[in-house]
Amino acid sequence: YRFTPQVKAVAAARLDRSTIHESQVSPKLALVYSPTANHTFRVTYNRAFQAPNYSELFLSVLHPLRALAYFGNNLLKVEKIGGLEFGYKGILNSSAFITFDAYYNELSDFITDLTPGANPAYRGQELINGQLRTVWSYGNAGKVTETGMEVGANYYFSDAWSLNVNYAYFDFSIIEQSQGDPIQPNSPRHKMNGTLTYRSGGRFEGSVGVKAVPSFDWAAGIYQGRILAYTLVN
Repeated sequence: YRFTPQVKAVAAARLDRSTIHESQVSPKLALVYSPTANHTFRVTYNRAFQAPNYSELFLSVLHPLRALAYFGNNLLKVEKIGGLEFGYKGILNSSAFITFDAYYNELSDFITDLTPGANPAYRGQELINGQLRTVWSYGNAGKVTETGMEVGANYYFSDAWSLNVNYAYFDFSIIEQSQGDPIQPNSPRHKMNGTLTYRSGGRFEGSVGVKAVPSFDWAAGIYQGRILAYTLVN
C-alpha cells in the first residue's frame, strides 16, 4: 500500500496447518521510505518457525549392545523466531552502491539434541520388552536474543575496475538453556570479504577475493570445539 510517492507498506502472511504441530501464522510487515530515487530506508518485522524433523518426532531405536533406547518426541513444539530489521541502500555519486542492515531477533523453543532427561515422558529408566533401558530423546528448551549488522559497498573506479567489500557483526545472549546441551550460534562474531574485479568489455573478466573469518566456538550435541581462524583467497 502506497501512502505517498515516498512511503509505502508491504504486508504478507503465511498459514501452516499440520497434523504434527500446532497451526502457525507467519506474518511479515515492512515500511519503506524512499526520499529520492537513489536512497531507500526500510523497517521490517518478521516471524517464522521451523518444524521438528522426522527423526526428532518418530525415532525408535533399541541399542543392540547397551541398555539404551532412542525415541522421538511427538509432543515437540516448533522452534520460533521473531525479528526486527532496519535497512538502507543508496547510490552515491553514481559510483558507489551502499547497503546497511541491522537486526534484532528473539529465538525460543530450540529442539535439544538426543539426550537423557530431555523428554518429560521418559524421566529415567523404562521397562521395554522386558529389559530396563535408559531412554534418550528430544525436548524443547532455550531462549536466545541475537543482534547484528551488515554493511556492504560496491565502488566502480571505471567501467573496467570495481571493488566490493562487506563486513558482518553478530552477537547473541542466552536467556535460557537446558543442562548438558549448550547453545552455540556456530557463527563467528565478525566476517569480512573483499573482491577486486576487472572486466574488459565482454571478452575477459578477472577477480581477486579475500574472505577473513576469526575463530569461534562450535557445538552440536556431543560434538563441540573451537573452529580456528582462517582466510580464503580466491
